[in-house]
Amino acid sequence: MGSSDMDLNESFQVLEEKISKAGEVFKRAVAEKRDLELTLKNLKESSSDSEKRFETLQREVQLLRREREARVEAEAAQEQMAFLARASELFAESLDYVSMPDNVVSLIESSWKNIKDASGKSVY
Repeated sequence: MGSSDMDLNESFQVLEEKISKAGEVFKRAVAEKRDLELTLKNLKESSSDSEKRFETLQREVQLLRREREARVEAEAAQEQMAFLARASELFAESLDYVSMPDNVVSLIESSWKNIKDASGKSVY
């Protein structure tokens, strides 16, 4: 065998090594692609779960707001009932026309201090 045959054999060996390395690189690339596809799939599922959790939290916030508004309304109704009960007591206590207006004014003034709007701030 001549030197050109050796050169040809060496070239084939180098070429086979390069092909082998290229095959390994290709296998790693395929494996990385699979991993990336799996990661992307998990991210999409996680995103979907996060959106569902966000929607659930939004509904809970709305329910808490409604509950707070209902509580404020119930407290206002309770204060009104207490006012009416106290006013009834004052009217029933006596028919003293001289002291009754002062009692009513005093009752109204003390009630105004407790009147609040829906946000809980004093109106007067």
